[in-house]
Amino acid sequence: MITRRTEETQKWITKRGAEAFIPPDKMPEALRGLSLTKAGVFVWLEDWLNEQEQNSYAGEWVAPFYQNQMIAAVECVAKIAKKKFCDNSKNTYVQLCSQTQAGKTGTLIAIEQVLQLQFFKSHLKLRSPMVIQCPSDKSLAEQTNIRTPVRVQQLRMSMSSTLDRAKACKQEWDDCSSEEERKTLQKKWSRQRQLHGAQKCPVILPGSLVMLDESHHGTGKKSVAEKVLNVWGIDLSKDSETWNTENVHIVSVSATPMAEVLATQNYSWVDRVVLSPGPTYYGIDDMLNDGKIKESWALKSGQDIQKLIDDVVKPFITGDKNEFGIIRLPIGSGNNWQYKNLIKELQKAGIQVLEGVPDSQSSKNYNVAFVNLDQGTSKDEDLQKFLGAPSSGKEKWFNDAPAIPSIVFVKNMLAMGATLKNEH
Repeated sequence: MITRRTEETQKWITKRGAEAFIPPDKMPEALRGLSLTKAGVFVWLEDWLNEQEQNSYAGEWVAPFYQNQMIAAVECVAKIAKKKFCDNSKNTYVQLCSQTQAGKTGTLIAIEQVLQLQFFKSHLKLRSPMVIQCPSDKSLAEQTNIRTPVRVQQLRMSMSSTLDRAKACKQEWDDCSSEEERKTLQKKWSRQRQLHGAQKCPVILPGSLVMLDESHHGTGKKSVAEKVLNVWGIDLSKDSETWNTENVHIVSVSATPMAEVLATQNYSWVDRVVLSPGPTYYGIDDMLNDGKIKESWALKSGQDIQKLIDDVVKPFITGDKNEFGIIRLPIGSGNNWQYKNLIKELQKAGIQVLEGVPDSQSSKNYNVAFVNLDQGTSKDEDLQKFLGAPSSGKEKWFNDAPAIPSIVFVKNMLAMGATLKNEH
């Protein structure tokens, strides 16, 4: 095996592994008399990982998901399969609930991979897996796109143009007078997706696995994502048996799913799975207990700026390591005085501030670098490389340590779903 099973995995297998979510009398005809358990699917997924490792160069294989993500994926697929095999459901809807940065993206990848295993591929017949990015933040979409297999379509559904394209595609579909015409249309859409990306053809046909990433942005009646789903006959507020489609499986994932869960708490057709963090997870409770989270204060005066300098900035600059710090600026062009006052007061204290990306020689003349990250600067290639933005080819933001302590002033960027490297 690639890695030994964690203690948490062993506990889950002991407690839940023997659960047969497809009993012998509900299995496909060729397998009638057997049953399918959660532990059995977990072993299949382990076998797939081992095979991938054996087919890779020594030392280069990196597993695409962790064991807690594998467990959550098996639980999600078990919900889907039970509805299909035992209840003969046309469609399914599963909500994956998680803490922030607990591994949501890896779990989506694991879910898709489980459904690619031979049993599910043969009997569920899913042909079109896709991840729908519900928020508008481009960096989140880039981050997910880097990690997901090429076969998984990536669609950002926060723009009205996406809805217009979906309506146009649906009209083409409805105008077909035969199954042969629809097959030809699907080939046309496939070619367009290969040339221009899935964004050009936001199509949800029978046999689709639709994973709604950061779904709290997209499961409201006014959201573009919800409207696109409606175009293809899917209404998440109604029983999945009434959707005007068949064999479509929705998996929504969010670290803030309260509104979605409350709105659907009495819906019998909605299943839920909770992603448990891995053993090294450091969450909000841990931060509170360790005194890492402190009361904030509004920056409304020079005195407030001085408190920020004394309590936060100076200790950061004089630390033992060259690291990144993040300060979020309020949205709006009239809210830049905090940034300017901060530089002014630091210079008064004899601290030399470099405004821009530092290099290996910056430590000779400067104590700290101030870098602006907003919609206007985010496309700068030097800045992308310095910050380790997903568009620069890095898996996580802040991948490499800066030459000098660097404070990044963020405006309307780096949403909660962005993965940052904690080391720096």
